[in-house]
Amino acid sequence: MSPDTKALVDAIDSLRQSSSLIKSYVWPLIPAVITSAIGFYIASYNFKSQEKIRADVKKIENANKFVVQIDSAFQSLISVKSSYMNRIDDDPISRVLSIAEITNQFSDINGVEELVFLARGNKSRDGQPYYVSWNNIPRINAMVGNYKYLLQRIEARNILRREFEIYAKLNETGQAVLNLGALEPIGWSLLKRLVNSNECIIALIDGLILEFNSFLCGITKAIEASIEMRKVKHIVMLVVFKNNIPFVQGTLQPTLRPDYDKLSKLLDVDITYAKEMFDTGYY
Repeated sequence: MSPDTKALVDAIDSLRQSSSLIKSYVWPLIPAVITSAIGFYIASYNFKSQEKIRADVKKIENANKFVVQIDSAFQSLISVKSSYMNRIDDDPISRVLSIAEITNQFSDINGVEELVFLARGNKSRDGQPYYVSWNNIPRINAMVGNYKYLLQRIEARNILRREFEIYAKLNETGQAVLNLGALEPIGWSLLKRLVNSNECIIALIDGLILEFNSFLCGITKAIEASIEMRKVKHIVMLVVFKNNIPFVQGTLQPTLRPDYDKLSKLLDVDITYAKEMFDTGYY
């Protein structure tokens, strides 16, 4: 056998040995490797899916807590408004005397940061006002901020109302009456501040009742636009608000507006500015 022929035979034998090695050791391992890879992928996918479900459940639980806070604040404002909405007239001074010190309990509102997931469902287009959707976090922030500002104004008005009591006397029917001719400069200054504060509170309560109602009626849709509810509905439920009580619906109507001519003269501003001072933008 020539050297070249022998080299060719040796090469063929070497390939046979390699092929036998692959068949004996490598091929049996391939199904196990593939199975392990598939198992790892499935386990990883299931883990991520379960983690997402747990995260979504937590989001809904936090949203439910927030809704309960808003509903509590909503009910408190309805209680305040119901004490005066059908018995005040348009005279700014009479309106001050008709609304007593506000001593209702008001719940705090916290946790706006837990609702950031709502931004995922925000379909607002550029140029649209921020208040077209409850998937817009700035709208929720504005609502909560105005509520906290209202509570500050109520406390300030209560202080002014107590200070002003020395000028208001009760008549035989128990109604507060005021002798404007007997007011000294300090009394007039206090009255102007009280009227300003009173109208601010009336306007804010009107607006926030309307905004709270809109939030409570629209938040379910906003959440459903941000979370795949079909994957979590068997674990957690959304708090659903329904406003079908005639009395509550009646509080959504704005309170009788003041006589802006009288109000502007009392506050020493022009009538246009008097209207703008208490325009909350909710109506």
